[in-house]
Amino acid sequence: QVSRPDGRSVHEIRRIDCEAGVLPVVHGSGLFTRGNTQVLVSATLGSPNDNFEPKTDMTAQVEPKKTVLHYDFPSYSVNRTGKNFINRRCVGHGNLAEKAILPVVPHDLDFFLRLTSEVTGSDGSSSMASICGATLALLDAGIAVKRTVSGISIGLYADDGNDDIFETVTDLLGMEDHFGKMDFKVASTVKGITAMQLDIKREYITKNMIASALEKAVVANSEIIEIMKKVVAGVNTTNSRVPYMIKAPISPHQRFQILGRRWENAKSIEKKSRSRIHIEDNEVIIVGPTKECAEEALVLVRRSMKS
Repeated sequence: QVSRPDGRSVHEIRRIDCEAGVLPVVHGSGLFTRGNTQVLVSATLGSPNDNFEPKTDMTAQVEPKKTVLHYDFPSYSVNRTGKNFINRRCVGHGNLAEKAILPVVPHDLDFFLRLTSEVTGSDGSSSMASICGATLALLDAGIAVKRTVSGISIGLYADDGNDDIFETVTDLLGMEDHFGKMDFKVASTVKGITAMQLDIKREYITKNMIASALEKAVVANSEIIEIMKKVVAGVNTTNSRVPYMIKAPISPHQRFQILGRRWENAKSIEKKSRSRIHIEDNEVIIVGPTKECAEEALVLVRRSMKS
């Protein structure tokens, strides 16, 4: 019989509270709390030329990304003082959460999407909480994700002398992660798994252990998804903070007319309209903070093509 530090049963999830639209200015936001673990996630939409190119000393240079998730773990989240800095853990947790979210982001999304997860309290599974918070932020930003994604961490108590004596536990505490035999992070929708990561402190784990962990993870994620759906029933279609995008066809020779020498004309249009201009193939893409700003930029672009 497994006895957990907080008295929960092996399959019990800590209390969950979640909310969308908690930040009044950003395009989208989500607050997800599970026990003492809490994350605040923001979603920001940008123009296509805002593509993110990772060039840190911890990652090899890769192709520019249209969707990126940054994970931040400030010292105060675990009651410590000191400077905040990006380390391998933050990069790894961010990459895991990003991989979990990517399959449900619409492939035809024209905006560059940046998700930022700030851990405001940590007691286990903050990366999995980031996935839940990211889903809430995306829906708040008006992005029609294909399915709701949730993440959970499954632990393991096992007899090192007998592989048949073990128990997997749902929703690890920080203490259980430290002293346990396994930290199996699983992200999934109601249709299947989108990402997973396995850390073990045992020499090996068996198929039965993996099967038990996956079964509990899928059940737990389904429960969490239902809780999230009760809070956010669907996409926020009335969000006035989301930028507006306009696409207009152009001829190849009109490219220079729009840009001008050293981008002088394009910069002038962007400054007047408070919008961003991006030219791709045979079309100009305009992203403005409001519909009015984007339409003003389009008028200036068309005026440049006639001059």
